[in-house]
Amino acid sequence: MSSICNIGLFLMGKKGFKSLDFILEKKGNFDIKYVVCSRDSSILEDYFKDIYDLCSRNNIKFFERSFFEDDSNVDIIFAVGWRWLMHENLNKIIVFHDALLPKYRGFNPLVTALIEGDTEIGVTALIANEKMDSGDIVGQEIIEIKYPIKIEKAIDYVSELYSILMYKIIINYINKDLSRRVQDENEATYSLWRNNDDYRINWSESSSRIERFVNAVGFPYNFASTIYDGKEIKILEVTETQDLKIINRVPGKIFQISENKPLVICGEGILKIEKAIYLDSREEVRFNLLRVKMS
Repeated sequence: MSSICNIGLFLMGKKGFKSLDFILEKKGNFDIKYVVCSRDSSILEDYFKDIYDLCSRNNIKFFERSFFEDDSNVDIIFAVGWRWLMHENLNKIIVFHDALLPKYRGFNPLVTALIEGDTEIGVTALIANEKMDSGDIVGQEIIEIKYPIKIEKAIDYVSELYSILMYKIIINYINKDLSRRVQDENEATYSLWRNNDDYRINWSESSSRIERFVNAVGFPYNFASTIYDGKEIKILEVTETQDLKIINRVPGKIFQISENKPLVICGEGILKIEKAIYLDSREEVRFNLLRVKMS
């Protein structure tokens, strides 16, 4: 007969919220002892309050990150969307990473996967260690995707995979059937952190890559940006259009404007801006200047 599995959770974002909500609906020999959470100013909707409210409704101890004191009285700890290194109880910590490790270790791997045009995305659960995302893998879930796809939809897909995988691992742990495999270091790739500069569109890239980029850094992130007529604007919607044989191609130049939708020359291909807003006022951009080069 299996004993009760005591669980600690370090959660952030929609994936953390969905994972908690999912396992609370399940029945089994496990008990959530506490949840640790933190706010995330880098995204527009961080789910901090949602996680707090869910814990309150289910009588689960909730700690804001800065007020948590280490509690080793748990069997297993899950870290979902967590951004800080954890040095205590590493042998108990299972980290969830939204990439198919060893590919895309590091930061914002899902965004990177979408920009690169990967046709498969997913989540990996791994044993924590002192090195970046290099611990033994204890589970993976994969889903195929088609483009165009926005980051919000991709997060929805991956959130479901997080929930499924967390529950599988809990059951396998209880049944003493949690297998692990070593990552192949020769296959490891890395994804860098991003700041505000990395939201700027590089018009020298292909229209297909720029479209993926715009969709990958949209809500809940801060949207792709460019400079139009000396002002920074945020690009909300774009579509690829048929390319033309432009002899003197200059990436970033507007070719024509139709119904307030400019066609912008890219390094390869042409992109139509369907909707954009000014950074400061959040008002929709009126594209009334043709002889402008975006940068």
